[in-house]
Amino acid sequence: MLGRYVWPTPRGVQLDVLHVLDPYLPRRVLLDVESAVVEDITTVLTDLREDYALEAPKTLIQTVTGSPHVEIIREAHERKAELIVLGMHRKRGQKTCWWALY
Repeated sequence: MLGRYVWPTPRGVQLDVLHVLDPYLPRRVLLDVESAVVEDITTVLTDLREDYALEAPKTLIQTVTGSPHVEIIREAHERKAELIVLGMHRKRGQKTCWWALY
């Protein structure tokens, strides 16, 4: 695990955002990519919250390196996730998001 960033929040609900990074990136590049990813996720969540006048949920933004399907399943089991929402990869992904109940 590279880093965890937690937003304070009300109501006992937590949004865990997991971004899996390519393990073959050079370490110096990986740290820059991690920072950019966390900043982008934070900005998107803030914009959504402000645009729709939502309360900020307790949020954990986590980056890990590895194979996406392995890391997503591992994290879901460790956290006892009730819902997994998979977004598309910006350059190669599907044009729709897939929702899966866990």
